[in-house]
Amino acid sequence: MPILANLLVETTAKNELHLFATDLEIAVSTVCPGQVKEQGKMCVPERKVFDIVKELDRDELEVTMLDNYWAKFKTDKSEFKVIGLNADEYPKAFDGKMEKGFRLERETLMALIDQTIYAVLDADYAQYNGVLMESEKGKLRMVATDGHRLAMHEHAGGDGKLSSEALLVPKKGAKELRRILSELEGDVEVSAGNGYLAVEGKMGGASPTKVMVRLLEGKFPNYREAIPKRFLFDTTMDRATLHGALRRMALLATPLAQGVKLAFSKDAVELSVKNPDVGEASEKVPYEAGERQDGFEILFNVHYVLGAVEVMSDEKLQLKFSGPEGAVLIQPAGGSGALAVVMPMRS
Repeated sequence: MPILANLLVETTAKNELHLFATDLEIAVSTVCPGQVKEQGKMCVPERKVFDIVKELDRDELEVTMLDNYWAKFKTDKSEFKVIGLNADEYPKAFDGKMEKGFRLERETLMALIDQTIYAVLDADYAQYNGVLMESEKGKLRMVATDGHRLAMHEHAGGDGKLSSEALLVPKKGAKELRRILSELEGDVEVSAGNGYLAVEGKMGGASPTKVMVRLLEGKFPNYREAIPKRFLFDTTMDRATLHGALRRMALLATPLAQGVKLAFSKDAVELSVKNPDVGEASEKVPYEAGERQDGFEILFNVHYVLGAVEVMSDEKLQLKFSGPEGAVLIQPAGGSGALAVVMPMRS
């Protein structure tokens, strides 16, 4: 639909400009203050208008609707006329009933997305192609998995709750939501209803802004069964040291050879990769453990472990191993609400 490449602009009697854009999966609306001389609406090319306004060197802009759906953008020095479309043909904004929302700081919601979205599968399987969002006993939780790894992060202390059913947010919608959250200020309100997730906040200190994402249909896998409960041993490592070592090991990884072996000795764990087409590398990382695990070895996809370590911000990480053929659980040693589970590769 060509009209989806356009922006709907409406004026009101309250001296406000309402801006709305959608691709039928994601919708964004915001309100800008202005001096309205006449109420009306117009539909203008989004990217072209954005580029024009960005290049103007004046704070004040006069916008006028002309005949045949043309629009004029004028400052005291510049004037642009662009061809628009019939605003009556633009898709309507969703205005269905939303349940009472969950209120929290925008930085918290950004962290929830950052620490889970990396584990979403890039394929057309609905239950794996989205991030689960749910609230429970005052906690807001997000979970993602691709069948080989799992990422979960939860926030306690928010105000409110979501619907009891799980919400499956598509990866595309979560990424766009994360981008817009970086431009908002203060707290945001998260609500859901009739197949949509809505996040509302303030942009520029005053402009109310709402992002709406069409939710995926389908049932998210039972992620609780994928989180190991019993462990052979656990270790504590410096996050920056482990992160750097994994990044260096990943330099030799290729699509057909992505394994990194962890071999534990009394003093350190040796990370090593062997790629018959590229070469080999190894590096030792010190660890702390209640009981040294000399001789324990296990193989993981280096990018899966790196992805989990990369998004965690605590100085120390806890790695809990359930056995030579079992998953590893990675979480901040300080217990900040995030965790990741990575399944091993066959050696």
